Amino acid sequence: MNSARDDWRTHHLVVLVVLSVLHIAVIVGLFTVPALAVSLKQELGLSSEAIGYSSSLIFVMCGLTSIVFVGTTAKFGGGKVLQASLVVMSVGGLLVAISDGGILFFAGLGLFGLGYGVMMPVTSVVLAQFTPASRKNFSFSTKQSGTPIGAAIAGIACPFLTAAWGWEASFLLIAGTCALGALGLLYFAKAWDVTADSKRNIQSPGAGIRIIAADPTLRRLVATGLFFSMSQLASTSFLVLYMVEDLQRAPATAGFYFSLAYASGFAGRFVSGWVADRYNDTIGVLIFNGVLAAVAAGVLAMVSPGVPEAIVVILVVASGVSGFSWNGLYHAAVASNAKPDQLGEVIGGSYGFVFLGSLAGPGISALLYGFSGSYVVVFMYVGLMALFGAISVMPLRNRKANVAAPKNT
Repeated sequence: MNSARDDWRTHHLVVLVVLSVLHIAVIVGLFTVPALAVSLKQELGLSSEAIGYSSSLIFVMCGLTSIVFVGTTAKFGGGKVLQASLVVMSVGGLLVAISDGGILFFAGLGLFGLGYGVMMPVTSVVLAQFTPASRKNFSFSTKQSGTPIGAAIAGIACPFLTAAWGWEASFLLIAGTCALGALGLLYFAKAWDVTADSKRNIQSPGAGIRIIAADPTLRRLVATGLFFSMSQLASTSFLVLYMVEDLQRAPATAGFYFSLAYASGFAGRFVSGWVADRYNDTIGVLIFNGVLAAVAAGVLAMVSPGVPEAIVVILVVASGVSGFSWNGLYHAAVASNAKPDQLGEVIGGSYGFVFLGSLAGPGISALLYGFSGSYVVVFMYVGLMALFGAISVMPLRNRKANVAAPKNT
């Protein structure tokens, strides 16, 4: 550190708060399109398919850029790369706001996805650099809790802004927030980028994938992230439909259960992170979450419409706590099992698989429902993916591939 001032800016709690606020802000942007789906259809004449494709476009760009660009953090520093990604997202939000639903609309969403795909892994790189090993699980879980918070804010704020000032207001607010975030990071970037090496060569695209493929521990961790993300996104995509059509619950009741699952996952992230740190057993908690998610999904798939409401509540809470609280543990484990000089490449590659799961999970579950016409099959698939995730990391528990034992160069 260069000074006490730098020490203050690099204190792990300060870093966590700043990154969590940025995380929430960009998650609001990520969920703005689905939150404004009805308004966008009415105002811009977009079809339901076009809105679905727009969300997919963001995740495709996320997956590609997380793999290709995150390695730039070692050369330029995480603070500067975060600033650049926020500027790109700001431009993307502005393009969407001034568009009429044509090429500028999708170009803007593509730029937002490009920036988001870089920003999310880089926040993990920065957090890993300044967080003590004994607090990594809780810190990463806390940062990841910004996802349900941001989604909730988008669902509440975007329709209000649209009613008051039109659909463009939400995207203008996103653009302005990202621009302010980039400016705010001017104060932190110098302190955060002390390890940057301007003479270092940027790794070729896909370097993180090659590093992961050559490391048995990272391979298993990344497989777990892929399976868990497939399970989580498939579950949330069909939970409301299953509640209404198979369990014969009212739409309002089904919506409550959807919110309950996310609220349980929000709380579960803090609990899982604390337990993993307290007992230094990241892998054990990941295994427990995967097994519990598999059991909850399997039982939920078999209940009848007459099942007592208390049983449904227990199953939804169990699904939310176990199926939605793996993210922070996963990212902490990946960061701690990567060599320090390969941190950006490895985290970027690992995020690429998570984004892939986010795309593949709902797609495969939709195909399964199309072939079978049964939500039971869908939730069996959800449980199977969760179980595969748990099985993938079981051999690592004996090796103690936990966050208190980072690799050396």
